[in-house]
Amino acid sequence: MLFRNENDDFTGFLTVEDVERISGCKRIRRIEFDPTKFLGSELNFVSESGKKLLCVDFFSAAQFGTYKKISPPNLMVSLQDIGDEACAGQDPVDHSSVLLFRKGKHTVFMNTAAEDKIKSGTLNLDQLIQIGKVVASRIG
Repeated sequence: MLFRNENDDFTGFLTVEDVERISGCKRIRRIEFDPTKFLGSELNFVSESGKKLLCVDFFSAAQFGTYKKISPPNLMVSLQDIGDEACAGQDPVDHSSVLLFRKGKHTVFMNTAAEDKIKSGTLNLDQLIQIGKVVASRIG
């Protein structure tokens, strides 16, 4: 939420229906910002049981380089087909996935829940990339 206007509304960039369609999960809910539940992003999606599934943060385009630099290199493989610049990866320990991309005036950071935290309804890296393409297509 850094470097953005607090009146920005990102809800149109990704819907519950988008996440359900790509993930195959049903009864997904979008939850408002709640850092006490590790849901501190602009867009937070949880499973039917209320477990974190996906968090999406929006920053200024200038922040892309900073976030890429501070991410572990083994988690950030460059991608060619999302936005102006993108990278993604999966943590080898907990299998959570991250996607970082820049398009226009936005940098978008997406992360999934670790598989050891929820046994079903976890997004894999390919699904996260598909979701990232949806978000990128809606950024003007």
